[in-house]
Amino acid sequence: MINPPLHEIPDRPGRFQINETGVISLKAGVALDFESQSEHLLRVQVNDGHLTAERDVLIQVSDVNEAPTAINFTNSVLSLPESRSTASPIKIADIAISDDALGSEILALTGADAGDFEIVGSTLYLRAGVALNFEAKTSYSVQVTLDDPSLGTGVELTSQIFALAVSDVNEVPGQPSFLTAPTAILERDHPVQGALRPAVLIGRFGASDPDAATTSFGQLRFETSDARFEIRNNNELWLKDGVALNFETSASVAIQVRTVDGGGLASAWKTETLAIADATDYYYGDEAANTLTGGPT
Repeated sequence: MINPPLHEIPDRPGRFQINETGVISLKAGVALDFESQSEHLLRVQVNDGHLTAERDVLIQVSDVNEAPTAINFTNSVLSLPESRSTASPIKIADIAISDDALGSEILALTGADAGDFEIVGSTLYLRAGVALNFEAKTSYSVQVTLDDPSLGTGVELTSQIFALAVSDVNEVPGQPSFLTAPTAILERDHPVQGALRPAVLIGRFGASDPDAATTSFGQLRFETSDARFEIRNNNELWLKDGVALNFETSASVAIQVRTVDGGGLASAWKTETLAIADATDYYYGDEAANTLTGGPT
């Protein structure tokens, strides 16, 4: 008669069992794993009631192809600036597969932006020519699928979503333009006696900007290099208080203006030509002999 118990050496006891006829079997609910332990050494004892005999039995576990268990991304690039050139593919991550050494692994891409990525070997790339534009698209997402054809079950595993963010970069704003036609500036070099020369609103500027108006970069203001004028409320062009222009000298005045964004980037200077409107000139004499020189206009 075979006398249990059965002992495993060096395996943890309890995985195997032996019946009265000497048949060794795996206990119910126990699974063997080739990758963690490929051999199990057992010691069988036989006792006839008087004498005991022992013998070592080596059980070898054969390897079988199993489905992969995980897809992970390593050495990942999680964000790219919108100014990054995509003339060549950009490496985004290495793809690490948890699988046994059997079968084969076919990787593919799925997800809303799968067409913007490609896999070369076991590396994930952003395709060449993908136009990064924060204002149009702030992120890209993709998943990797794995199929082992020898298992015959189709796609065995799909990765978590890999998200690539696009970061905003300040871009140069456009040159200014008047939102409506500017008001002609009435000359006032010889006003009626006692008249004031208050500041005059000429017009309001606007400009395009690649950066969204809701971002700090997209907050625009305007500047002029002409000391006779000033900008108020970020975009209003005013003739300064006390400044007088002379129609008889010139029927227009050219000034330089530019756009400046919230990040400090400025457009090129732009020339705006403003019309000067004629007005009645008043001349006053005093007690002395005054001479007025001129002719009809």
